[in-house]
Amino acid sequence: MALNATTGANTAWNPNANGTYFTSMADNGTTVLVTGNFWSTIGGQTRSYIAEIEKATGNATAWNAAANAEVSNVYVSGTNIFVRGGFTNIGGAARAGFAVLNSTTGLAEAFNPTFAGGGVIGFAVSGTTLYLTGEFTSIDGTTRNRAAAFDISGGTWTMTAWNPNLDAYAFDSILEGSDVYIGGGFVRTGGGTYNKLRLVKVDNTNGTTDNTFSFYLAGEARRVSKVGSYIAIGGNFVSSGGFRRKGFAVIDTTTGEPTSLTLNVGTGQQINSMAAEGGKLIVTGTLLGLGAAARTRQAVIDLQTETVDSWSVAANANQVEQVIPDRNTVYFAGDFTTNGGISRRKFAAASLITGAILPWNPNATGSGAVGNAIAIDKTRDVIYVGGNFTAIGGTARAGIAAVDRYSGALITSWDPGSNGRVLKMNIKDDVLYASGDFTTIASVSRSYLASFDITTGAITSWAPTVGSFIWQQVIAGNYMLISGPWSSGSAGKVRLAVIDLTTGNYTSMQKDFYSNYNGIAVNGTNVYLGGGNYLSTDLRHTFVIDINTGNLIP
Repeated sequence: MALNATTGANTAWNPNANGTYFTSMADNGTTVLVTGNFWSTIGGQTRSYIAEIEKATGNATAWNAAANAEVSNVYVSGTNIFVRGGFTNIGGAARAGFAVLNSTTGLAEAFNPTFAGGGVIGFAVSGTTLYLTGEFTSIDGTTRNRAAAFDISGGTWTMTAWNPNLDAYAFDSILEGSDVYIGGGFVRTGGGTYNKLRLVKVDNTNGTTDNTFSFYLAGEARRVSKVGSYIAIGGNFVSSGGFRRKGFAVIDTTTGEPTSLTLNVGTGQQINSMAAEGGKLIVTGTLLGLGAAARTRQAVIDLQTETVDSWSVAANANQVEQVIPDRNTVYFAGDFTTNGGISRRKFAAASLITGAILPWNPNATGSGAVGNAIAIDKTRDVIYVGGNFTAIGGTARAGIAAVDRYSGALITSWDPGSNGRVLKMNIKDDVLYASGDFTTIASVSRSYLASFDITTGAITSWAPTVGSFIWQQVIAGNYMLISGPWSSGSAGKVRLAVIDLTTGNYTSMQKDFYSNYNGIAVNGTNVYLGGGNYLSTDLRHTFVIDINTGNLIP
C-alpha cells in the first residue's frame, strides 16, 4: 500500500500481488522495486519474487528478473540492483543467493563470485564499494573470512584489500563515515589478532580492526543499527560491555560503553524467547511489563528510538513459550486462547508492523493444551508446531503437526504422533529435530529426542539415548546441545550434553552440572548458559564454558 505522507491516509495505489507479504522495497525514481512471496502476479503482470512497480499507477513495468525462489533484500545503486535471498536462478542466470541485476533489462550482470564455506547474509553499498558479510570463508579462491568488499566502479567488480578476517559468521553491518560496524557470532578478528566479541569497528578501506573500540557481548549480535552517535544491537546476549543488559543494548560509539537505557523485566517475570527482526527486538515470556510500559506476555522494543514500541498485542496466557519472526510476521506459541483479543488457541501470528492478528490459525486443542515449539521450513512453506495438544484444526494430532505457512491449515499427509509433549524443534539440512518428554513418536521408540527427513516425512534412524525429558535444544554447526533434569541414562551426562548430529553419539564433554539451563547460545567452541547454576560449588547463574571440556571460561 501507499500512504499520504501528510495525512497518513491510504491512497489508491494498489499493485495487488497474489502473495501474503513483501520482504523489502527500494526506491528507483519513478518506480519502486518490491520483493516478496507473490507467486505469479503483481501489478497486472506475471512476476516471481521481484518486480518493478510504477509509482503513479501501481502497474508492473516490463522489467522482469524472474527469480526461482524468495528474494529477501533489494538495494538500488545507479544502474545496479543488488539482491539477496534463497534463489539459485535470477535475471536469466544461475546465481547462488546473491546477484547484481541490470536496472534497464532485469538481466543478471556478469558479476558472479563463487562463495565457499557459506553464503551472503548481509550487504551494504557506500559510493563505489560493495560490502558483503555472511558465513563464507573464501571468494573465487581468495580467503575472505565472513566479510569482503568489492570496487564496483567502471564495471570492474574487483575485490579490494578490505579484510576484517572474522573467526565466525557475521550477520549485519552498517557504514558510518570511514568506519564499518559488523555484528555477528565471532570472537576474534584480524585473523585471531584481536579479541572482539560479536561487535567490531573496522576501517572501511583496509578492514583493520579499531582496537580502541572495545565492547564485548556475552552472546550473538544479530542486528546492528545506527542512531546518531549510538549503535543499537539486538540479539541473545545476557550482558554487554560488562553491564547487565538482557536481549538488547545501546552503545555510545565515542566511549564504547552501553548507555544508561535499561528496560528491566519485573520481579518474578522472565523472558522465555527473544528474536530480532528489522531493527526491532521481539520478546515473550511471563511479562506484565517492560520498563515503564505495560505489556502482557509479548512486547517489541524499537532499537532505533530506544523505547518500547507502541506495538501492543496481549496474550491471555500465563506465558508465551516461543516467538519466531519471519520477515514482517511474528509467530507465537504458548498457553493462550486469545491473542490480541482474537480467538487463537496455543499458536498465533501477528504483523510486526501493525500488531494485527493474522489469519494463520492452527487452532490447537485438548485438555491442558499448550503450544511450545515452532519451526519454519521456508523452502516448502511448511510450519511445524509442537506442544501438548490432541487436535489441530479439529483433526486428531498428538503433540506434533505440520501446517501451511500462510493459512495455518493442517497438512494432512504428515501425522507422526507423539505420546508426550514436543517442547523444542529445529531444522537443519532438511532434517527436523524434535525433543521433549515423549518416549514414542511416529510409532517408534525414541527416548525424548528424534529426527525426521522433511523431504519424505519419515522418522530417521538417528536415536540418541537420553535419561529424561529435554528442556532446551540448540543446534550449533554439526552438534546439538541439550539440557534437562537427567543425571543418568544419558551416557552419564548430567543436565547438559553435546551430541554429534551425524552419528547421534555423545561427545566427551562431561561435567556434573548443577542446574537445568533455560538459555543456551553457542559461538564457536564457547557455550553461553543462563537460568541455572554452574556447579554445586559455583552458583553463578550466567557463565561461559568450553564446548569440548565443559570447563569454565573466565
